Amino acid sequence: MSSDSEFWKKASDAFKSIDIQKYLNVEERQLKIYETAEGTLFNQEVIEKNADIIEIPKNIKRDYSFASYKDQLADLQLRKEIADKNRKAGILTEKQKRAVELELKNEEEIRKLLKQLHDLFEGKVKLLFMACKKEPQ
Repeated sequence: MSSDSEFWKKASDAFKSIDIQKYLNVEERQLKIYETAEGTLFNQEVIEKNADIIEIPKNIKRDYSFASYKDQLADLQLRKEIADKNRKAGILTEKQKRAVELELKNEEEIRKLLKQLHDLFEGKVKLLFMACKKEPQ
C-alpha cells in the first residue's frame, strides 16, 4: 500500500510542477507553425517579401550597353515578364531560397520547443492518469 501512496505523491508532485506560464505564452502563430508539417513553410510571406519585383520607371537612366532607349525598355519589359512568369510557376530566386531556408530553420526551432513542451506535459498527465487508475486511499 505504501508504494501506491508514493506513486500517487510522485504523480501529484509532477503535475504540480507544470509551469503553466510556459503554455500560456505560446502564441497562436507558433501553434500554427507546430501544426504545419515538418519541412513545409508556414510563413509564405517570406517568399513575396524577397521577390525581385521589377518596376519600369518613368525616367530611366540611359544605359549605353544598349543600342537605343527602346532596346533598354524592351529589356526591362522582358525581365519583368520573366520574373512574373517564374513567380507564377513557383520558381524561387536565390534571394528567396536563402530566405526560405532561414525561415524553415526558425520554424523548426519553434516546432522543437513546442514538441518538448507537449512531451513534458503528456508524460506528467500519463503519470497522473496511472496514479488515478490505482485508486489511492
